[in-house]
Amino acid sequence: MDEPLLEKIRQQVDEGMKDINSWASTKTSIIEEKKKAHEKKTVESKENILSLQTQLNQYSKDKQENSQLAQKQQEQRTIVESNIKKIETDTMSLKKQQELLRLEMETLQLQRDETDQAIRKAREEEEEKQKQREDGATWYEERLGWRMKAKRRNTLGMAFTRLSETSDIECKFDLRVTDDNTYEVERLRPRIEFSDLLEGLNSSNNLGKFMYEMRKRFIDKLEDDM
Repeated sequence: MDEPLLEKIRQQVDEGMKDINSWASTKTSIIEEKKKAHEKKTVESKENILSLQTQLNQYSKDKQENSQLAQKQQEQRTIVESNIKKIETDTMSLKKQQELLRLEMETLQLQRDETDQAIRKAREEEEEKQKQREDGATWYEERLGWRMKAKRRNTLGMAFTRLSETSDIECKFDLRVTDDNTYEVERLRPRIEFSDLLEGLNSSNNLGKFMYEMRKRFIDKLEDDM
């Protein structure tokens, strides 16, 4: 083979190699770019996966917290409902107590009215008795000169005047009721015999007769002393 032909073939081979190298370089660049793009997508995918995983974890956490919050809210709602029921029960009980109190107050008012009426009646009766006693005492004093005066809880002072037309001497004594409900005469002026009269008073409890007999004996005493 001649030299020019070889040179031509060599040139063709060199050009072919250049084309091959150029194609290989282009392919390599494309592959590198694709590789880099793939790696970038891979990184982005991993980041997306991590982001999604983080979001999923946050969602699970939020869901758990929401569940706990819902549970707490339910517990609080149960407590509130229980408190409402208790308040309603207490309110009903209070209303019953108020009704009972109202009835008791009405009963007490009726009892008070009855008591006031009984007191007024007793007072009126006592005033009437007192008037009768005062009228009786006035009658005795005007006609017999006999006065009575309460000295202590269990002692009456008795006094007689006008026993004689010629004497203004006052005859008096204290009549005491003892603890065993018998009568005793004390502070007698002037002195007279009265033991039989006192015995009769303790037997009969006839105070009017006793005072009448005592007055007679005072009169006899005054006449004897004249």
